[in-house]
Amino acid sequence: MRIEWAQHLFSYWVDWFPFAQDAPYRPQDDTLRFPVQTYLSSLAERGIDMGIIVQPEPYGEDHRLLLYSLALEQQRLLAACLFLPEDPQAAEKLLQMVYAEPRIVAQRFHAFRGRRPYFASWQDEAVQSLWYTAGRLGLVIELHISPDQAAGLAGVFERYPEYPVVIDHLGEPGLGSESEYTQVLELARYPQVIIKLSALERLEHEIGRGNLAALVQRVLDAYGVERLVWGGGTLEALDRLLDGLSPAERDQIKGGNLERILHLEH
Repeated sequence: MRIEWAQHLFSYWVDWFPFAQDAPYRPQDDTLRFPVQTYLSSLAERGIDMGIIVQPEPYGEDHRLLLYSLALEQQRLLAACLFLPEDPQAAEKLLQMVYAEPRIVAQRFHAFRGRRPYFASWQDEAVQSLWYTAGRLGLVIELHISPDQAAGLAGVFERYPEYPVVIDHLGEPGLGSESEYTQVLELARYPQVIIKLSALERLEHEIGRGNLAALVQRVLDAYGVERLVWGGGTLEALDRLLDGLSPAERDQIKGGNLERILHLEH
């Protein structure tokens, strides 16, 4: 099975699906009249069996578009939600949503340079409560972090070793120093931590094709094939990046690992 995990959906119909008043950004070119149907067509064209859509920050905790998308397509879509630790009701809202919609498979946290932080520390009680609730519900913890956050995460990983964690976009190497990124690689000592090969086109533009290939090799050396998953793009581009791996190893990254992590095996 081919599975990608990255897509944000934005609707042209802002009266039905409004952006949050304090949205960190408002997409311009990405709003679509029929976002779900457009995305499903893209999956079919690229030969991808399933997509995990991700609640975008501009909608905040308003998941109406995400839930509408899951209601329209009940076979090929799963979803990652976003509840914010600054909301005292976040853990309870997460609990209610997952009970109502079992195709929610992850809770996402944001903490990276250049964006307003939603919490002061990974040790905050609100963060711990939300992390614990997500783990108890069987969700993956999805982290969009910059490399400077790696050091602060160690204590949480040690406290909750049984909850799987996926780090987005190779840990955003362009948002940290080399020494900070080394700490991202060192998080491989925690067996529950997984790295996502996502935003590859953007990262290639930021650091160059050769540098991206070298970076992916460093991640492979640290985490191993079994702890890499695919974010999205084209299968052909991923094959070029992973041309040193066998077809079976590439299949693990393209979807086999997520089948195992999300218990989707047939």
